[in-house]
Amino acid sequence: MFLQRRCLLCCCSFHKCFRCQVMGELKKSEAIFLAFGTKGDVLPVAEVAAALAQKSPNLVITFITHAAHELLRKGLTLAGIAFIPISSPPVLSQWGSQNGNDLQPGNTNGEMLFYCEALKTSLDQHHREELTQVVDEVLNSAQNRCHSFIAINFFALEGWHLAELYSMQCVVVAPYIVPYSAPTSFERLFRTFHPLLYKRLKQASLAEVGWGDVMHWMWPLFTDRWTEWRVKHLGLAACPLTDPVTELPIVYRWPRAPLVLYGVSPEVVECPAYWPPSVHLCGFWYSQKRWDSFEGDNSSNELNLQDTLRKEGVPSKTGMQNDPPHSTHLIEYLSNRDVSDNPIFVGLSSIGSMGFLENPEGLLKVLDSVLQAASKRAILFTDGYQPLDAAVVSAAEHPGSYLSAGSASKSDNAQAIGAKEANASTTTEEARIMLLNDSLTICDDRLFCYSGFIPYSSIFSKCALVLHHGGSGTTAAALHAGIPQVICPFFHDQFYWADRMAWIGVSPKPLKPQHLMPSTLEGFEKGVGALLSAIREASTREMQSHAAEIAEKLRSEDGIGNAVCLLLEEFC
Repeated sequence: MFLQRRCLLCCCSFHKCFRCQVMGELKKSEAIFLAFGTKGDVLPVAEVAAALAQKSPNLVITFITHAAHELLRKGLTLAGIAFIPISSPPVLSQWGSQNGNDLQPGNTNGEMLFYCEALKTSLDQHHREELTQVVDEVLNSAQNRCHSFIAINFFALEGWHLAELYSMQCVVVAPYIVPYSAPTSFERLFRTFHPLLYKRLKQASLAEVGWGDVMHWMWPLFTDRWTEWRVKHLGLAACPLTDPVTELPIVYRWPRAPLVLYGVSPEVVECPAYWPPSVHLCGFWYSQKRWDSFEGDNSSNELNLQDTLRKEGVPSKTGMQNDPPHSTHLIEYLSNRDVSDNPIFVGLSSIGSMGFLENPEGLLKVLDSVLQAASKRAILFTDGYQPLDAAVVSAAEHPGSYLSAGSASKSDNAQAIGAKEANASTTTEEARIMLLNDSLTICDDRLFCYSGFIPYSSIFSKCALVLHHGGSGTTAAALHAGIPQVICPFFHDQFYWADRMAWIGVSPKPLKPQHLMPSTLEGFEKGVGALLSAIREASTREMQSHAAEIAEKLRSEDGIGNAVCLLLEEFC
């Protein structure tokens, strides 16, 4: 005789009764990850969220990011995480007439500045409204679950205010250290306008939000850019940590010091004694195989910006590019190279879409001269940035240049494009199609250009060194591969990484943007000299040895695992 299975909670005869379903939901917690910015800003945070979901099945996680990162959906869904896209663009170009497709020639710098400021204000407002609605819907649908925490990166500071609105804890999950510091006048002005709040922050215990947290990363939360949104849309006090009625510091439920997790290694970044004790250097958050399907995603893509502009009634701009496909010939190109002939990888990622790549033709000319002088080959990742793609196509057409598909020889190239002679130039349309579909080789076969996405972990181990912009993700990938770097920073935390890599001996001193994109003949000669000198220094055995030593130390770290453990200790 078989015993009837009964519920372990209430001894009912059903496998799982309604009461048990409710009790099961009550045991679960809701967590929201907000990650905005480029792919390098978002992907490491998605890694941590996916690993946390695997370690904590009772934690229901929702991941909110830009719609441009739609191809993250598959990996997150497989990890049991709900993916919700936001229509705002990952980046907003610094539009200027120098790009030739932004403003009309007659427009002045003042008009351009006014246009950009108005556009940014409109985008911010739309982004906040959409984000507030999404978070509200997520939490309302989880009424039977306790609200645990909201995790943010530094491009998602809205999350702190939303956490305050819903009485949730906030935690920072950032793949790089805080990229900004408070103005020198901030403390003086804060003490003048908020004397009681300043005193309360100064008297806070180590476990509470204190002045150290404010000066380390929280100070932007107290600026005027949030006031109207907090008061009119969220119903909060104008200033965080104050009562909306009395405007005095809150006297109950003073928040704990927010956990700050950095996806950087203590072997590379020092942790100063003045940092709050809530700050942790976990180790780098390297991309795992779950994102191999992330091919074709161009997080610097402005297609979503185009849609937003149309909704806002803003005149559309030209030059919006489609997501580039996966480059198959690149793998073949790398696999056919001898170790002694490993190429230089050149990638500026989203720098182009942000408006900093002002002279792509000059960049190609500098690379051509340097590669010829150094007897080197290189791989150029265009990131699907249309002006750079157009410059590559133009270089392929130029007399004396050669065009090829993938790693094909000159004769194979001629056959591929249907030319009768090996040195015959192709048409602009044919060249553009070949680059978008796969790759082009220019500069007498010295520069392999591709537009599709391939994980850096599949490329860097077969490269001699990396020339890049100093993004945290590219820097971490090069460190993990154990190869030297040449860095040309443009903005944000890139200057920190450029200086830090030079300090630990894996990179020469940083280059300047005018070295890669000269506007005069004299500047061109200086740029070629500076880049050639940097490449030669990075190719020395001493620098190669330093890079290999650091890579060996990093292999023993589990940055994602450390971050997950800290989150579990704090919230689960």
